[in-house]
Amino acid sequence: MVPWRATADGVVTPEVLDWYGRFADGRPGVLVVEATGIRDVPSGPLLRIGDDRFVPGLARLVEMVRRRSAGHTRLFIQVIDFVAVRRRPTPEAYFGRHLAVTPHLRDRLARAVDDARWLEAPESAVRDALLSAPRAVHEQVLPDLFAAAARRALEAGFDGTELHYAHAYTMAGFLSRLNTRAD
Repeated sequence: MVPWRATADGVVTPEVLDWYGRFADGRPGVLVVEATGIRDVPSGPLLRIGDDRFVPGLARLVEMVRRRSAGHTRLFIQVIDFVAVRRRPTPEAYFGRHLAVTPHLRDRLARAVDDARWLEAPESAVRDALLSAPRAVHEQVLPDLFAAAARRALEAGFDGTELHYAHAYTMAGFLSRLNTRAD
Protein backbone atom coordinates (compact mmCIF):
# COMPACT_ATOMS: atom_id res chain seq x y z
CA MET A 1 0.00 0.00 0.00
CA VAL A 2 1.19 3.53 -0.69
CA PRO A 3 -0.88 6.05 1.26
CA TRP A 4 0.84 9.16 -0.20
CA ARG A 5 1.36 10.80 3.20
CA ALA A 6 5.11 11.60 3.11
CA THR A 7 6.48 15.01 2.12
CA ALA A 8 7.36 15.66 -1.52
CA ASP A 9 10.95 15.01 -0.39
CA GLY A 10 10.06 11.53 0.94
CA VAL A 11 10.25 12.41 4.64
CA VAL A 12 8.05 10.89 7.36
CA THR A 13 5.22 13.26 8.37
CA PRO A 14 2.75 13.27 11.28
CA GLU A 15 0.23 11.86 8.78
CA VAL A 16 2.54 8.88 8.10
CA LEU A 17 2.90 8.31 11.84
CA ASP A 18 -0.87 8.49 12.35
CA TRP A 19 -1.54 6.13 9.42
CA TYR A 20 0.72 3.38 10.75
CA GLY A 21 -0.18 4.17 14.36
CA ARG A 22 -3.79 3.23 13.70
CA PHE A 23 -2.65 -0.17 12.41
CA ALA A 24 -0.27 -0.61 15.35
CA ASP A 25 -3.11 0.02 17.81
CA GLY A 26 -4.55 -3.35 16.74
CA ARG A 27 -1.27 -5.07 17.68
CA PRO A 28 -0.79 -7.02 14.44
CA GLY A 29 2.05 -9.52 14.31
CA VAL A 30 3.70 -7.68 11.40
CA LEU A 31 3.32 -4.40 9.56
CA VAL A 32 5.02 -3.79 6.22
CA VAL A 33 5.66 -0.11 5.58
CA GLU A 34 4.86 1.10 2.07
CA ALA A 35 7.07 0.98 -1.01
CA THR A 36 10.03 3.17 -0.07
CA GLY A 37 12.49 4.45 -2.68
CA ILE A 38 16.13 3.37 -2.46
CA ARG A 39 17.41 6.30 -4.53
CA ASP A 40 17.53 9.88 -3.34
CA VAL A 41 15.36 11.11 -6.22
CA PRO A 42 11.99 12.89 -6.29
CA SER A 43 9.15 10.40 -6.10
CA GLY A 44 6.16 12.42 -4.98
CA PRO A 45 4.78 12.00 -1.47
CA LEU A 46 6.29 8.52 -1.11
CA LEU A 47 8.74 7.56 1.61
CA ARG A 48 12.41 7.32 0.73
CA ILE A 49 15.42 5.62 2.29
CA GLY A 50 18.11 6.58 -0.26
CA ASP A 51 20.12 8.79 2.11
CA ASP A 52 21.04 8.79 5.80
CA ARG A 53 18.94 11.93 6.34
CA PHE A 54 15.80 9.76 6.10
CA VAL A 55 16.83 7.53 9.03
CA PRO A 56 15.64 9.81 11.89
CA GLY A 57 12.09 10.04 10.52
CA LEU A 58 11.96 6.32 9.86
CA ALA A 59 13.27 5.69 13.39
CA ARG A 60 10.40 7.81 14.75
CA LEU A 61 8.01 5.62 12.76
CA VAL A 62 9.52 2.44 14.23
CA GLU A 63 9.42 3.89 17.76
CA MET A 64 5.77 4.92 17.37
CA VAL A 65 4.73 1.46 16.11
CA ARG A 66 6.58 -0.23 18.98
CA ARG A 67 4.92 2.08 21.51
CA ARG A 68 1.38 1.88 20.13
CA SER A 69 1.52 -1.90 19.68
CA ALA A 70 3.11 -2.36 23.12
CA GLY A 71 6.01 -4.10 21.37
CA HIS A 72 3.82 -6.78 19.80
CA THR A 73 4.31 -5.73 16.17
CA ARG A 74 7.30 -6.58 13.99
CA LEU A 75 8.00 -3.87 11.43
CA PHE A 76 9.33 -4.40 7.91
CA ILE A 77 9.89 -1.81 5.19
CA GLN A 78 9.34 -2.49 1.52
CA VAL A 79 12.15 -1.10 -0.66
CA ILE A 80 11.81 -0.26 -4.33
CA ASP A 81 13.77 1.27 -7.18
CA PHE A 82 11.60 4.00 -8.69
CA VAL A 83 13.51 4.49 -11.95
CA ALA A 84 11.24 2.68 -14.41
CA VAL A 85 12.79 1.15 -17.51
CA ARG A 86 9.99 2.41 -19.78
CA ARG A 87 10.29 5.96 -18.56
CA ARG A 88 14.04 6.25 -18.63
CA PRO A 89 15.21 9.86 -18.28
CA THR A 90 17.61 11.41 -20.78
CA PRO A 91 21.20 10.18 -20.37
CA GLU A 92 22.28 13.56 -19.01
CA ALA A 93 19.54 13.59 -16.40
CA TYR A 94 20.08 9.94 -15.48
CA PHE A 95 23.82 10.19 -14.96
CA GLY A 96 23.67 13.66 -13.48
CA ARG A 97 21.19 12.62 -10.78
CA HIS A 98 21.53 8.88 -10.35
CA LEU A 99 24.87 7.52 -11.43
CA ALA A 100 28.12 9.35 -11.01
CA VAL A 101 31.01 7.78 -12.91
CA THR A 102 33.28 7.16 -9.93
CA PRO A 103 36.47 5.10 -9.65
CA HIS A 104 34.40 2.48 -7.78
CA LEU A 105 31.90 2.24 -10.66
CA ARG A 106 34.72 2.06 -13.22
CA ASP A 107 36.28 -0.80 -11.26
CA ARG A 108 32.98 -2.68 -11.06
CA LEU A 109 32.36 -2.18 -14.79
CA ALA A 110 35.89 -3.34 -15.65
CA ARG A 111 35.42 -6.47 -13.53
CA ALA A 112 31.92 -7.13 -14.89
CA VAL A 113 33.12 -7.19 -18.51
CA ASP A 114 36.68 -8.36 -17.71
CA ASP A 115 38.28 -5.38 -19.45
CA ALA A 116 40.64 -3.09 -17.52
CA ARG A 117 40.45 -0.38 -20.22
CA TRP A 118 37.29 0.95 -18.50
CA LEU A 119 39.45 2.11 -15.58
CA GLU A 120 40.98 4.85 -17.77
CA ALA A 121 38.29 5.34 -20.44
CA PRO A 122 36.84 8.84 -20.94
CA GLU A 123 33.73 9.47 -18.84
CA SER A 124 31.63 9.89 -22.00
CA ALA A 125 32.69 6.43 -23.20
CA VAL A 126 31.81 4.90 -19.83
CA ARG A 127 28.38 6.56 -19.95
CA ASP A 128 27.78 5.41 -23.53
CA ALA A 129 28.71 1.84 -22.58
CA LEU A 130 26.47 1.90 -19.55
CA LEU A 131 23.56 3.29 -21.57
CA SER A 132 23.93 0.60 -24.19
CA ALA A 133 23.73 -2.07 -21.50
CA PRO A 134 21.32 -0.82 -18.82
CA ARG A 135 20.85 -4.28 -17.37
CA ALA A 136 24.58 -4.43 -16.64
CA VAL A 137 24.29 -1.01 -14.99
CA HIS A 138 21.48 -2.19 -12.78
CA GLU A 139 23.32 -5.40 -11.92
CA GLN A 140 26.33 -3.31 -10.86
CA VAL A 141 24.51 -0.44 -9.14
CA LEU A 142 21.27 -1.78 -7.67
CA PRO A 143 22.76 -4.33 -5.26
CA ASP A 144 24.68 -1.56 -3.48
CA LEU A 145 21.61 0.70 -3.36
CA PHE A 146 19.40 -2.07 -1.95
CA ALA A 147 22.13 -3.01 0.57
CA ALA A 148 22.48 0.61 1.71
CA ALA A 149 18.69 0.83 2.11
CA ALA A 150 18.69 -2.35 4.20
CA ARG A 151 21.47 -0.94 6.39
CA ARG A 152 19.46 2.26 6.92
CA ALA A 153 16.35 0.21 7.73
CA LEU A 154 18.25 -1.70 10.40
CA GLU A 155 19.72 1.54 11.74
CA ALA A 156 16.19 2.98 12.01
CA GLY A 157 15.10 -0.12 13.96
CA PHE A 158 13.12 -2.10 11.38
CA ASP A 159 13.03 -5.87 11.81
CA GLY A 160 13.60 -6.49 8.09
CA THR A 161 13.11 -5.41 4.51
CA GLU A 162 10.96 -6.64 1.66
CA LEU A 163 12.09 -6.19 -1.95
CA HIS A 164 9.41 -4.72 -4.21
CA TYR A 165 9.63 -6.48 -7.58
CA ALA A 166 6.05 -5.94 -8.76
CA HIS A 167 4.34 -3.77 -11.35
CA ALA A 168 6.33 -1.74 -13.90
CA TYR A 169 9.25 -0.72 -11.73
CA THR A 170 12.90 -1.39 -12.54
CA MET A 171 13.19 -4.85 -11.00
CA ALA A 172 9.94 -6.06 -12.60
CA GLY A 173 11.45 -5.29 -16.00
CA PHE A 174 14.07 -7.97 -15.40
CA LEU A 175 11.45 -10.55 -14.45
CA SER A 176 8.98 -9.80 -17.25
CA ARG A 177 8.39 -12.44 -19.93
CA LEU A 178 8.32 -9.49 -22.33
CA ASN A 179 11.97 -8.73 -21.56
CA THR A 180 13.74 -9.91 -24.70
CA ARG A 181 17.07 -8.23 -23.97
CA ALA A 182 20.12 -10.33 -24.65
CA ASP A 183 22.40 -8.44 -22.25
